[in-house]
Amino acid sequence: MYSTLFTLVMVGVAVLVGLKVFPVYMDEFKARSAFNAVAESPEARQNSTTVTEMRKMLQRRWDIDDIKNLQVSDIKFVKTQEGKVMRYGYEVRTDLFANWALVISFENEAPIGAGS
Repeated sequence: MYSTLFTLVMVGVAVLVGLKVFPVYMDEFKARSAFNAVAESPEARQNSTTVTEMRKMLQRRWDIDDIKNLQVSDIKFVKTQEGKVMRYGYEVRTDLFANWALVISFENEAPIGAGS
């Protein structure tokens, strides 16, 4: 009886963690997809495209996908020896129960205009 109860508690904890973590990873997946699409877009290949215009392109995509954990203002535009790069890094804190929380970190970087 105790082993069954222990198994049910462990399954319950695993389900709880899954239900809390899944939306965070889905949000990151949608943000990364839009981020990479903007970085590879034909508009990004043009040297005349400004940072503000690229942020507007990202904001439009994120409004459609309802991205909540990452803000467009968190995107950094950096010049490297290879060319221009977009990058971000952020953490998401999600409460499990009582005073327990999960902290999940994400980072991504994409060269601007590298698509074929």
